[in-house]
Amino acid sequence: KWEWGYGRKYAGITTVPGLLTRPGEINPDTVWLKRVVRLPKGNWSDVMIEMKGARFCPSVYINRQKVTQSPGGMAPIFKKLSHPALKPDNEVEVEIALLPLDKMDKGDASRIPEADLWRSNVSSCIWDDIVLHFYRKAAIKTMVVQSDIKKDAAVMYYELEKQDNTKKQLLLTFEDQAGKELISKTVELSDANGTFRVDLHKWIKTWSPEGPALYTIRLKLMDQAGLCDEKSVVFGHKEFQVKGLQFELNGSPVKLRAASVVWHRWVRDPAAKELAWDEAWFEKNIVQRLKDLGANTLRFHLGLPPHKFLSLCVRYGLMVQSEWSFFHGMKASPESLQEQWPQWFNASLKHPSVVLMHGWNETDDETELQVANSVINKVAGNYNDVVIGHRDVIHVHKYWWSLFENLGLYY
Repeated sequence: KWEWGYGRKYAGITTVPGLLTRPGEINPDTVWLKRVVRLPKGNWSDVMIEMKGARFCPSVYINRQKVTQSPGGMAPIFKKLSHPALKPDNEVEVEIALLPLDKMDKGDASRIPEADLWRSNVSSCIWDDIVLHFYRKAAIKTMVVQSDIKKDAAVMYYELEKQDNTKKQLLLTFEDQAGKELISKTVELSDANGTFRVDLHKWIKTWSPEGPALYTIRLKLMDQAGLCDEKSVVFGHKEFQVKGLQFELNGSPVKLRAASVVWHRWVRDPAAKELAWDEAWFEKNIVQRLKDLGANTLRFHLGLPPHKFLSLCVRYGLMVQSEWSFFHGMKASPESLQEQWPQWFNASLKHPSVVLMHGWNETDDETELQVANSVINKVAGNYNDVVIGHRDVIHVHKYWWSLFENLGLYY
C-alpha cells in the first residue's frame, strides 16, 4: 500500500503494482507515490532499486531528497541509491514521481506509439514490482542463462554493480526441483560484465512445452571479506533456432501454436483493474486454459506483462514471443534504444520460455528500421543465440482479448 497524489499532495491510498487513474486518459500532472520503509538489519552497505515497470520516467526520492531519475519505464530500471539514511535498520520515506505521457521526451523508447493511444493504457502507473536490493560493495545486477545443447553447457551472461575493480568470485550451484545439488562451480570475475560457460555433465534435462524441466541456480558473489551478494535464477535447458524456413527447439522441428496476449491494452478494459495483476486468475483462465486447448506459445504483444506471468509460462511449458511496444512506426532515438533495449532483453531472456524477441510491429519506414536494426544487433551480440523477429513473423492474430474494448470478446 502506497500513498499517492498530484503535486506531492498525497490524497489517497493505492496498491502497487496497479492503476492509479483512468487508463484511457493521460495524467494532467506528475503522479507522486510515497511509502515508509523499515530497512533490514544485516551486513550490507549499498542499496539498488529495481523498478520492473514504472512509467513514465520515474524519479526516486529518499526522505524528500532526489536520489535518481530515469527515462523510460517499459523495461526494468536498475539504479544504485545514495543517501546517508540508507543504513541497516533505519526507517526511510521512499517517494516515486512519474511524469505524464505528454511530458516525455519524444525520442524516448517507452512512449506509447501514436497508433495505439486510443486503445492502450496511456496513464502513468507502476505496473510491475518495486524491489530494493541490499548488498555489500558489489551486486549481481543481471544473470541471463542460455544453453548450448550440442556442447551440453550453460552459457551465462552477467553484469555486476560494484564499487571497485578488485576481482570477485562467483560460487554457483545447480539444484533440481527437490533441492538436490547437481553441479557446483567457482568462477573468477575480473570484469563488470561478461560471459562464461558451465559444463552440465549430462545432469540436466531439456526444457520443452511437453516437459518443462526446471532447475534453480544459486549464486553467491564473494570478495576477500566474504559475501557481497546472493540471488537465485531459474534455468530451463533449451535452445531455439531457425534452420531454413523452420523453427527448431532443442534440435528438433517445432511449430508454434499460439495466442496473443495484449496485456497493456487489456489494462484499459473496465474489468482489468481487478484482474490484470491477479496471478491465480491469469494462471487458470489464460495460461492453463490455452495450454489445455493445445497452445504451446504465448505472444505478449506490444510490451512485456508483469514478470510473474512470464514465470507462469516457464512453469507450464509455454514458449513466449516477447515484444517491445513499437507499432506503425518507431520514433525513438538510437540513444534511448541503446539504454532501454538491453534491459528489455535481460528481463525477457532470463525466462527460459522466451524464444522470440520482436522489436517492432507493422513498421515499414526504412530509415526508422535502420536505426532499430543497428541497435538491436548490438544488444543481441551480448548473448549466445537469440532469434529476432521483423515486423510480424508468425502473424498470430488470435487474441484471447479483443482488439476493441467495446466488443469485449473473451474466449
